Amino acid sequence: MLGLHRSGKRSMSPGTRLRPQSRAKKFLAVFGEERGQSLVEFALILPILLILAMGIITFAIAFWNQLTLTSATSSAAQVAMVQRSTVAVDVCNPVNTALYNAGTGINNPNAATPLKFSIATAPANSTATPTPLITNVAVKSSGVSACATLLTQGEIIQVSSTYGCNLNFFGFKLGSTCTLNASTTEAVE
Repeated sequence: MLGLHRSGKRSMSPGTRLRPQSRAKKFLAVFGEERGQSLVEFALILPILLILAMGIITFAIAFWNQLTLTSATSSAAQVAMVQRSTVAVDVCNPVNTALYNAGTGINNPNAATPLKFSIATAPANSTATPTPLITNVAVKSSGVSACATLLTQGEIIQVSSTYGCNLNFFGFKLGSTCTLNASTTEAVE
């Protein structure tokens, strides 16, 4: 007989009265069993939730790096497209400065795979692959090699950049190193 217990003597005679068990005791008995079960379930699910959360964070870091790289490359290409002149001008230093400043957070030249850029040009209305001018690491000051070139209106200039993102989260390496690429092509104005 669940929930009932005998009052009085241990032997049960036909006239022994049964009284209901107190509600508090029932609640504590059920609550104690469920609390233990919940704790076991939580311990089993926690590692799966942590792995899922770390995967989301890793993807978010890589996605942020790609967006930053794309934006910085676009800014550098816009700087390059206004470098038209009647004499050969250095395009690399302005592109380097624009890429470095716009690439906040990904412009560590001391990283194993730092932010790099390349500049290429092609004649106006050409279907040819742009001819590379230079490839260099983006640095804080204007310490890149000069790449003097004569840019004419309508000529195509392409700025490409690569970044070896390190997927670190609070000092924990979350995955292998990835390589991100971005490229922007503009017509010289």
